[in-house]
Amino acid sequence: HRLPGGGRLVDVGTGTGLLLHLAGEAGFDPQGCEISPGAAAKAHEEFGVDVKVGDFLEAEFPVAPRAITMADVLEHTRDPRVFLEHALASLDPGGALFVAVPNHRSTLFGMADILARLPVVGSLAERLYVPNHYWYFTPATLRRLVEAVGFEVSEVRGDTPYLGRYTFSFPI
Repeated sequence: HRLPGGGRLVDVGTGTGLLLHLAGEAGFDPQGCEISPGAAAKAHEEFGVDVKVGDFLEAEFPVAPRAITMADVLEHTRDPRVFLEHALASLDPGGALFVAVPNHRSTLFGMADILARLPVVGSLAERLYVPNHYWYFTPATLRRLVEAVGFEVSEVRGDTPYLGRYTFSFPI
């Protein structure tokens, strides 16, 4: 399902601001919602995008978003269901939600689970389990959650994780 450009797009957990920048180029009216003042300032400085600082659960949108994006955000929330319910209540009727989370059933996590059992390299696997990841989703558990909240799932897709974010040093 492809959402044509146009209308308000809210990116939750703006990070660098790149997605907002690209959304603006695609014809959306982009706005970010970022809990970190430093990240919001950097996104505004780097891309000139509008980013509101604060908790998404407290965010109100005078213009209902046509789309809400959450990339690598939901696993950091204390209550993902409440987070998704707020997204559903905030969206324009017929709007779209995009959620991306680490796939706990990916090959990477499968290998990490195996490596975690080995005494020498077990500590390497621990690096995939980030302390502020409160939830670990599989495609099936994420689908069940978003459908239980009231969304209709149009697509579930897995991608190869970007390993550049991890630093590994192997014992000699």
